[in-house]
Amino acid sequence: MKLRVVLVKTPDGKNVAETFFSTDVSNYPKQIINWFVLRWNIEVTLEESRSRLGDETQRQWSYKAIQRTTPLLMGLYSLLTLVAFETKAILVHETTSWYDKNGELTSVDILVTDRRSIWSKKYLSKSRITYDSLKFTDQEANSLIYHLAMAA
Repeated sequence: MKLRVVLVKTPDGKNVAETFFSTDVSNYPKQIINWFVLRWNIEVTLEESRSRLGDETQRQWSYKAIQRTTPLLMGLYSLLTLVAFETKAILVHETTSWYDKNGELTSVDILVTDRRSIWSKKYLSKSRITYDSLKFTDQEANSLIYHLAMAA
């Protein structure tokens, strides 16, 4: 079997050299590296679906139930991602001192925003009919929902 081997080194030599392989020797080195970069997005999506959505940890009794649940979870994840990118301007981008996302959304940002929206409407909305009032100011309520959504 023939292999196309691509060795990638940084010009300054700070990073460890990486090796990429392809069984199709007609592929150009740049194409092999581009495929790896594209694959990275898929790997991150699958890892996020495992850690955030509970994919691969379902507790159904039948194999068919698992076969139905996994595509549903991935579909929900995809739908949330598409909605988030359409409404990117209204989302909060959480930044920490050790990780600056450079304006990019993560699945955590998407889930936090969805939780905040659902919880604030469900638990802290004011009734128009009875004129119930909140015990919190709007700022306190938003802060509470924000911190709960981040912790969940």
